[in-house]
Amino acid sequence: MVSHKRVVSKTFADDLKHGKLSILLARIKEDDTLMLALRDGYINVYYRGGNLLRIEQKGLGGKYIATFDTKYNKKNANPLPVQFPYPVNDEADSRALVDAIPALKYAMDRYFSRHRNAEREFQQLVVRENNCSPISNETEYFIVDIEVAGALPNARFDMLAVRWLRDERKKQGALVPVLIEMKYGSKALEGNSGLNEHMEDAVSLRADKTSWDSLCEALEGQINQLDDLGLLVFNRSTAVKHLQIDTKATPELVFMLANYNPASTKLSKLLDALKASVADESGFDLLFFVSSFAGYGMHRACMLGLEDFKTLVDKLPAANTLMTSR
Repeated sequence: MVSHKRVVSKTFADDLKHGKLSILLARIKEDDTLMLALRDGYINVYYRGGNLLRIEQKGLGGKYIATFDTKYNKKNANPLPVQFPYPVNDEADSRALVDAIPALKYAMDRYFSRHRNAEREFQQLVVRENNCSPISNETEYFIVDIEVAGALPNARFDMLAVRWLRDERKKQGALVPVLIEMKYGSKALEGNSGLNEHMEDAVSLRADKTSWDSLCEALEGQINQLDDLGLLVFNRSTAVKHLQIDTKATPELVFMLANYNPASTKLSKLLDALKASVADESGFDLLFFVSSFAGYGMHRACMLGLEDFKTLVDKLPAANTLMTSR
């Protein structure tokens, strides 16, 4: 059994809300290109899907260490305003760290110009759209984490989320666990991390009751801490005192296929190979996200089951041929 925990201590959370790290949290909330992710005893601040900062609590005295991944600035190609690892002991240290963010972004921009990872970058856009954008109160999914590892040995899930239907916003305990796998472009659909492999990982996780219960417990703690930090935007009901997982609801496994080429027949063949019997016995509702016209705002009405999605996909090459022949 693998225990899954991704929250920070009360001291850490308090420092983020109104203590020495509050200027950093305020900076993140002001900048749509930044995302705060909770980890076990530390936070990651993501930019364009890459880890801009890791801030870890050291001891119980409210001292922190900030680190920046050196791969983004090899051979100190862009001199940085602060030297990492950087100790954050007071508000002045936090302010200097915040002032360094533009330089850190520039170093990462230069790196990404040579080493692109569109899938990771678009994952972060999904988080922004559904958690804290102007339309986030209208959507029915909240993204709790990205690049989820540790819930199952040798498996990784792109996003961990909850579904919270609009007509259940005044109901306590109505959140449903969701695993989301994002594939960017046609080439990402095959290989060692293709659709079948992610289905198998999800089935294995769901079959291990202790690990699944640990994941759901951690998911509930994580979303409540994100809410406490003001990183989720939605209309609140006084009837809901605590964001609570419905442990009896069937969880969802959602595939989000971004920028798939409609002229390709690859996806249709992969869906044929995706065993319906495995999907039926997985313990998940297997769903495929199709956008509401355009964008990444996620609604239950925008989710198709395997058969309906396959019907849609099978029509794409013919429709593409029809359009190009006109």
